[in-house]
Amino acid sequence: MGAVSSALEEAARQAGAEIHTRVHITTVDVASRIFEDFSNKHKSAMARDIDDAPVFLAKSSWEIGYVAERFPNVEFSRTRERG
Repeated sequence: MGAVSSALEEAARQAGAEIHTRVHITTVDVASRIFEDFSNKHKSAMARDIDDAPVFLAKSSWEIGYVAERFPNVEFSRTRERG
C-alpha cells in the first residue's frame, strides 16, 4: 500500500495539488487533475470526437513526442475503438 500511496502523492504533486496532510486520493481524482492541467495548457489543440471523447490535435509527430515527455501520465494513442 505504501508504494501505491507514494505514487498517488507524486502524481498529485505533478498535477499541482498541494498536500498538507496525508489523505487518500482516488486515482480518478488524480487523473482528472492531470488531464485538466493538460487540456488547459493545450486548449487550442483540443477537440471532441463523434463519441464525445477528448482528442489532442497535434501538428506533427514531433509535437506528440514533446508533449508526451512533459505529460508522462497522459496516455496518447493514434486510434480508439468506437464504444
